[in-house]
Amino acid sequence: MRLPSLGLERDLNTVVILGAGASRGSSCARKIGVAPPLDADFFAQAQRMPLSQQTKSDRELFSFIRSEFGLGDLPTLEVFFTQVSAIDRFHRDFNIRGRPSARFSRHLIALRKLVPRVFEEAVGGLTCCWHQRIVSSMRSGDALVSFNYDTLIDRALKDVGGNRWDPSFGYGFNIDSVETSWIPAPHPGPTVLNPILLLKPHGSLNWMISDSTREVQLVEEYSESTVESIVPPTWDKLDVRDRPWSDVWRAARFVLGRARLAIVIGYSVPITDQLSQALLRADLTKMDALIVVNPDQDSRRRTVGLMASALDSNAVVIELSTLEEFASYLPTSKLEVPALDLRAVAADLSKQINRLAARLAAINQAQSSVDRDQENIRDDIHDIIQRVEAIEESEVEGEIEQLRNEINSLDSRIDSLTL
Repeated sequence: MRLPSLGLERDLNTVVILGAGASRGSSCARKIGVAPPLDADFFAQAQRMPLSQQTKSDRELFSFIRSEFGLGDLPTLEVFFTQVSAIDRFHRDFNIRGRPSARFSRHLIALRKLVPRVFEEAVGGLTCCWHQRIVSSMRSGDALVSFNYDTLIDRALKDVGGNRWDPSFGYGFNIDSVETSWIPAPHPGPTVLNPILLLKPHGSLNWMISDSTREVQLVEEYSESTVESIVPPTWDKLDVRDRPWSDVWRAARFVLGRARLAIVIGYSVPITDQLSQALLRADLTKMDALIVVNPDQDSRRRTVGLMASALDSNAVVIELSTLEEFASYLPTSKLEVPALDLRAVAADLSKQINRLAARLAAINQAQSSVDRDQENIRDDIHDIIQRVEAIEESEVEGEIEQLRNEINSLDSRIDSLTL
């Protein structure tokens, strides 16, 4: 990859590392409603799903979280998986009351089924023009290492990767079959010898893995068949010893060892993710440049510190705050997504207001009385409905960001009445 706008004139063998912040900061991420979840706020995003899409198992899971973790801060996804998995193993290994309780394993299964549905609500069917710009700028032999479950980067490769991307073996192992929606359109020119690799060490929500053969098929994104295709974010991550993840981790070591430019986007180097840290420490060497993209300054410093020993003495280190800022230095892709018009924005605002009203109505129905705070929320919802209608009629652009902020505030206030 060449990045002359950032002073990197030479074509360097590049690896792009994507964390959850790369999806949260994508061009298609919702400003209101369900956003692409981070580890820290997965359950906050999950409870914002429309009530019509929440199952009985979801509601039982949310109730279990309240009873086990209290009414304060919600647990991170990693903390929940790690602690509940440990409790489940403890009850099975040291059972003293006859048949072991299935309560904990039942909620772990419910959570695994919930994960793809939350991502579908957040980014299902959407494309990110900034992910497309990254793919468009990559050359033969470059690689992506994504720690994300979602398929935003997979979709960008399918849309603009051309003959530099082949999903049959681009994931670091041979795919048994590819659903037609993942097959790139025919592209003029010869097939490249070293196509782009997309390595997903934690799995992907468009994989379906056979329990018996461990073969992988590319299937419709976020479908129920993808539930077992991800590595739960536990501290030990023992699942990566199995195929196909073991193949992916070995391939990741290979591409990192060849990289002369590393671009780290939205990856916060969690202290508990020792395996990923070992990967980055062990195999990055003699790099000419490092670009770190993260809104959190401490996370950027941790990333630079983690990779400091791999930097050449004359290496260039560039720190940027957002994916949008990084994308501004890249040429636009051939499929650049235009901005939504005001009427489309207003329609989405109306949809989100109806979702909030439904959440509040469900709370009212479950309780014998409506307290003052709920009455205030109801009045605020009515006020925003009227202002959204005014936007549709007069297309006043200045109101949109204020309305989004107020809707997010209402979501938080309703959150405090539930989980």
